[in-house]
Amino acid sequence: MFLNYYKDTFFLTSIVNVGQLLTVGKEIAFIGYSNVGKSSVINMLTEKRGLSKISKTPGRTQMINIFEISTGYRLIDLPGYGYAKVSKENKMNLNLLLNQYLLHSICLIGVFVCMDIRHVIKELDKKFLHILIQKKISICIILTKSDKLNQDKKKKRYR
Repeated sequence: MFLNYYKDTFFLTSIVNVGQLLTVGKEIAFIGYSNVGKSSVINMLTEKRGLSKISKTPGRTQMINIFEISTGYRLIDLPGYGYAKVSKENKMNLNLLLNQYLLHSICLIGVFVCMDIRHVIKELDKKFLHILIQKKISICIILTKSDKLNQDKKKKRYR
């Protein structure tokens, strides 16, 4: 029943600066390191395999991608932070866009923070969690890439 809620999701638009932010509605964003699996989580949640583009190359999402849910909510696929195969200038612009979205979106009501279960929490994760806590935004942490671990390692990482 929970997943049926997202089945009518469709791509709405992509934006490259906060001046293009929508000012009506409610948004749930997905953030995390580049290549952590944000787009895969969106595709799994909506049961639409190609809705959010997936790449093995870190840093492919270079805009804020907005998906409309028929219920009036939006899912936001944000550019990843950290390592990316892009120029330093482009990386700085992506980080600025991400920061500006988190600080200035008036529609943001919740954030799924995607983290690779194989790694301990990193400084950039802590930075963005701190921003979200300061803004009193609801946070849900999603541990991705568990399929890459055996059962023993998975149990240890969950703990």
